[in-house]
Amino acid sequence: GETTPYTLSWQPASDNRTPAAEIVYDIYYANTPGGEGFTQPTWTTPPGTTSFRTPGLPSHGNAYFVVRAHDTAGNQDTNTQEQKGIDPCY
Repeated sequence: GETTPYTLSWQPASDNRTPAAEIVYDIYYANTPGGEGFTQPTWTTPPGTTSFRTPGLPSHGNAYFVVRAHDTAGNQDTNTQEQKGIDPCY
């Protein structure tokens, strides 16, 4: 029943119309590689945020994350670059 929060960070996105301070990031979580469902983000950041601390996720398990930027016009990047979270309990 233990949980572990993960701290994610990334470089700010750039856009030709939306300032970096207004770009929002959608975060997708999965417990298996490639298991993110891109129809609905797990979390969404406030505008301009380039880091996020997840709520507690199951410890001693796997955590995979994809972060996608979207601008004020509703355009979302289609990035699928996944990062595995490192559980500090291991």
